[in-house]
Amino acid sequence: MPPSNPEFPFQKTVMDFFDLRGKNYLVYADRYTGWVEVTLMSSGNAKTTCDALQNWFCTYSVPEELSTDGGSLFDSSEYNWFLDNWGIRKRTSSAYYPQSNGRAELVVKTAKRILIDSTNSCGRLCHDRAARSPLTHRNNLVQDLHMSPAIMLYGHMIKDHYPVLQDRYRIHKRWREISRYRETAMAKKHLRNESEYNLKCHPLQELKTGKTVQVQNQVGPHPHRWAKTGSVVETLGNRQYNVRIDGSNWVTRCNCRFFQRINPVVDTPFHSIP
Repeated sequence: MPPSNPEFPFQKTVMDFFDLRGKNYLVYADRYTGWVEVTLMSSGNAKTTCDALQNWFCTYSVPEELSTDGGSLFDSSEYNWFLDNWGIRKRTSSAYYPQSNGRAELVVKTAKRILIDSTNSCGRLCHDRAARSPLTHRNNLVQDLHMSPAIMLYGHMIKDHYPVLQDRYRIHKRWREISRYRETAMAKKHLRNESEYNLKCHPLQELKTGKTVQVQNQVGPHPHRWAKTGSVVETLGNRQYNVRIDGSNWVTRCNCRFFQRINPVVDTPFHSIP
């Protein structure tokens, strides 16, 4: 009895555990796009499983239905409370009949293929390979569908470590329209904020090396107090300077907003007086 087909990405998902070279993994996949996520599990209890699911929910949205096998973990009170709290319908395959959760069994095979070349004989992950393999899988075309999971989810191929023609990253027409709307809205907001800001500010004067300044505290028990003096020792650009503090000879980097030029009582800085 096949389940009903999903209507949009991450509406219905599947999940399962599997072992590979002595390590325990949790695999999570979307039934609509075939998008696969795999994570190495430190333990197979309900808490770590729910933590992994919560991270995926925050990234890909909360599914309406989550399918698993009939394992004891998926029947625990903590797991059931977690699904109820997120408003997720649980679908469990028949006992001792893994074919009833065929999608999860297929996802496990896919996850093993992704990771088999990314682990050594002791099960230790090569993190660079483990990061590249899922990207390649997400760009591969699904058999008989002529679309990849990335295209079905994002509308275009995602950039991986293989060099390809720029045309393969064509952005969906609807996304171009959204981009134009965003630019127009942000431009109006920027002009409004800039006009309001200019009424309250004044241009800052560029300082040269050797000028004496008074420095405003940014940390400590008395923030925003003009308690220190120093001299400019280096101009860094973008209104940033290195200032040598009098007395301690400590050189600090700060924006010119946080110090002001002063006329010293003597020309020789305090820190250079013998």
